[in-house]
Amino acid sequence: MDNDTVNRGEDAVLRRSDDGYRALVESAADAIVSADAQGRIVSWNAAAERLFGYPAGNVIGRPLTILIPEGQREAHERGLDRFLASGAARLMGRHVDLEAVRADGSVFPVELSLSTWTTDGRRFFSAIVRDITERRRTHERLARQALHDPLTGLPNRALVLDRIGQALARCERRDSSVAVLFFDVDRFKVVNDSLGHGAGDALLVLIVERLQSLLRPGDTMSRLGGDEFVVVCEEVFDIDQARHLARRLSGAFAAPFVLGEREMFATASLGIALGRPPAATPESLMRDADAAMYWAKERGRSRYEVFDEDMRAQVLRRLDTEHAMPRALERNEFRILYQPIVSLDTGTMTGVEALVRWEHPDHGLISPAEFVPIAEDNGLIVPLGSWVLRQAMEQAAEWHSQHPARADLHVTVNLSARQLQDPGLPFAVATAIDELDLDPSSVTLEITESVLMHDRDVSLARLLDLKFLGVRLAIDDFGTGYSSLAYLQRFPLDVLKVDKAFVDGVALGPEESALASAIIRLGHTLHLRTVAEGVESPEQVAHLRRLGCQEAQGFLWAQPLPPSEITACLDPGYFAA
Repeated sequence: MDNDTVNRGEDAVLRRSDDGYRALVESAADAIVSADAQGRIVSWNAAAERLFGYPAGNVIGRPLTILIPEGQREAHERGLDRFLASGAARLMGRHVDLEAVRADGSVFPVELSLSTWTTDGRRFFSAIVRDITERRRTHERLARQALHDPLTGLPNRALVLDRIGQALARCERRDSSVAVLFFDVDRFKVVNDSLGHGAGDALLVLIVERLQSLLRPGDTMSRLGGDEFVVVCEEVFDIDQARHLARRLSGAFAAPFVLGEREMFATASLGIALGRPPAATPESLMRDADAAMYWAKERGRSRYEVFDEDMRAQVLRRLDTEHAMPRALERNEFRILYQPIVSLDTGTMTGVEALVRWEHPDHGLISPAEFVPIAEDNGLIVPLGSWVLRQAMEQAAEWHSQHPARADLHVTVNLSARQLQDPGLPFAVATAIDELDLDPSSVTLEITESVLMHDRDVSLARLLDLKFLGVRLAIDDFGTGYSSLAYLQRFPLDVLKVDKAFVDGVALGPEESALASAIIRLGHTLHLRTVAEGVESPEQVAHLRRLGCQEAQGFLWAQPLPPSEITACLDPGYFAA
């Protein structure tokens, strides 16, 4: 291109602006590049020099393609041809992300904003170009965080479901099946409870490293959360192949895992689901493998099970249970039983815990372990929990009225996460207290540690509202979750319950009782009343007394009882040894 042509292009750019505009362009932080309709550069500001590494004198008159990676130049030229033919550019008026190339040959991402104008019958482009390398890195990092487990770096649930979907699409072409192996580390909670979550995390990392070494190149391993993992295997032609891999994964747990100077043995329960389209979907394979894993746990742990029709029947029963629950509340099929809470000093029943049961017309008495998780999932836990709370408060008022000498008897009611998030909860409790003329301190509302952590700010606000009414607040399962000890001071609690997992070991020796002892001492330090759960032996009672625990409940004294049988337990010292 001759100098006259270049100069005419530069003159055209200069004529569309005054000195102030040119100064603004030169001082702009973003690169601003102008080109004529043939794609030749006619203007180049200082920011463009810094961004691309070319002085203006080295690029004026040269084609824009010098700024475009070689593999993309043909597409750029086709776009320019379309513009010349139609007078319209596809990128005009839009912000788009493209790849650019510097003078040193390095490729980097840019955001491009393109405009066009006409001078003396000739068309020109101007582009504002911004380096978005850091933005791209941030996006990639966030995308990876969204799809990968932060502890192990494995794909998370969302990504593994996508991988299963891709595997199912491929297996149609290869006449094979996809196997999903769902596994859970047995008694992993004990590791967290005894050695702390840092040790638990370290153990999970070691397990992942060992198992990944056993997988085929095309297999995918995913962490779903906690100690639950999934392995996805493609090109599986029969269930024996999946069983073989399950045996290999199980065998990997035979050798101990070394954490510092400590050797630890672990086992895993595995569930296998095998399928292919159209019957199988990512969700159905995950669900079936999960069901098989739980069946493996029910049958003794440290084993694997293959999903079959018997398990399918159990899944169908769950669906039946889910569909029957809304009507069950309407038909008054739920019952409340009460488990005594006993003073360890006197043997007197100081209170009761209200526990809901479902008396199904076809299946008989259904355990809350079967229907409460379903109620949490479908939202029925809020009306069900409200019903339980009101019924328990009415029963407490009745006991107080019929037995004035035991007006100190309190009733404990569990709150779910959804109930605690309900802004109407404090009003419902206040209304019941007023209508029943009930002493608020005779009502204890119990929240698990995980519920407190669900939404800390909302939980704190709701608990403060409840505390203002005068009810007592208890925390259950403390030490089994991931909260900080600092939250015990932040939340307005009155009672600290010692989980059965810690109570089980109090009579076995100093090491086994250490956690229970620490929790009880913590309760004393924070002026909280301590209640031990799941007490089953006189030896446990003796050790709990020695540790300073004040109250307890468990099968040693009574299973959950109907209200009529609680009346007989009201006498002082009824449960005294």
